[in-house]
Formats: sequence, C-alpha cells, structure tokens
Amino acid sequence: MSGGTFLLVTGWRPGQRDEERALEEPYADIPRHLGTPLWSWIKEQLNSERLWIIAIHLRLRIPDPTGGWNGLDVSMSELITLVNDQPTLMLDLIEDLLPFTGNTYGAARNLEAVLAIGNSAYAVRSDNAGLEMRVLPEAKLNVEKAIAAADKKGSVGEHLTTAWNAAYGRIPDPAKAYGESIKAVEGAAAPVLSPNNLKATLGTLIGQLKADAGRYQALRRRTWFASSDPCCGWILPGDAAVQ
Repeated sequence: MSGGTFLLVTGWRPGQRDEERALEEPYADIPRHLGTPLWSWIKEQLNSERLWIIAIHLRLRIPDPTGGWNGLDVSMSELITLVNDQPTLMLDLIEDLLPFTGNTYGAARNLEAVLAIGNSAYAVRSDNAGLEMRVLPEAKLNVEKAIAAADKKGSVGEHLTTAWNAAYGRIPDPAKAYGESIKAVEGAAAPVLSPNNLKATLGTLIGQLKADAGRYQALRRRTWFASSDPCCGWILPGDAAVQ
C-alpha cells in the first residue's frame, strides 16, 4: 500500500508453482524433465560387468563392454543410441540396476528422490529390487503394516508382498496378484478355520465357515480388539480374536 492506495499484483506470486504442481498428473514413461537426471543415475551405477549382464538379460546387441581399454565407452555410446530410439528402455535399465545396489540404500534413495520430485508415476519398491506404480503413502503404509504382521504367519507375508509387487509393478500382472492374494488369505485363515488342515483352499474355508456359522461372526470395521495382527477377519467365541 502506498499513500493509502493498494497495489494489485497480477504477476508471479509466492507458492504459485506449488499450487500448479498439486494438480499435476504423474508422468508415465520418461518425460523430458526426467531424462537427464535418470540417465545420470544410470551412469553412476554402471560398470563393465553390470552392463554386460544387463545387456544379456535385456537382449541388447551392444559391443562387449569388458573388451579393450575403451570397451565401456563404446558400449555406452551404443546404449545411448538404443535409449534414444526406445526411451522406456531407460526404465528397464533402472529396474535391472536396482538389485545391484544391494544394501547401498543411498543409490536407491537418490533415485526415489529424483522420481518423486519429478512427479514420476513410478517409485522405488520398499525392497529396492525394482520399480512400482506410485500410490498414496497412506495406502502403502497400511500394506506394509499388514505384511509386517503377516510375517509372523510363515509364508503369508511373502504372498502379500508378491501380490503387491504384481499388482503395482511397472508391468502389472493381475493374474499373479489375484492368485497370491488368495494364497495369503488361505495361509492366514486356515489356522483359525481349519487347524487340522493348514493347506485348505479358500473354497474349503468358505464352506467350513458357512457350516459353522454359529461359531464365527464377521469382523466389522467399527470393532476393535486387543489383537493388532491385521491378517484375517474372524471372531471366535469369547474374547479370542484373530485378524
């Protein structure tokens, strides 16, 4: 305000960019603003041996990166040409490189930071073994809690993890996600509904539940129990509760 007069500002304003990005749709594949930082990450992780193994796995026809004093440079030049012709190959390279990072969480964290800042549709998996479709943090946290609780039940946690990765991986596998989810339910419910037959199928478990309907009661969302294990969903008579 100057001399009792308000100045109307119609240009740039603080927070304008954040407001625009809040409405921005995630970017699939490799958008232009992520191409250079992702390629830089790839180059940091590559060496002759890794490139040779990845080239074989991805069926890439490139010169032997382990041959000669400049073998890696020659192979990288050919790799750049292939990526320019097929940009999504960069995502395949990233997925093949992530397992090589092992316990080097800094590399995976740096990659996830780049993907998140660039609003990529992909995120680094919790086990750093590949990419997955980006989902709401709250949803992923709930699944991770369920998996952590299910780990106490043998293979249930493994089935849940496989189902999640199949459902939200960069290349989804709906059939595998469905099948592994069923196995997780069977593994969690069998000890409760069919303790004498721990390999009972879902159909068998449902049949037994119907036959013994008087013993069980469907777990309702409004009900809370002392048990914090969120795996199953049946209430036994008395105070015993198994989730």
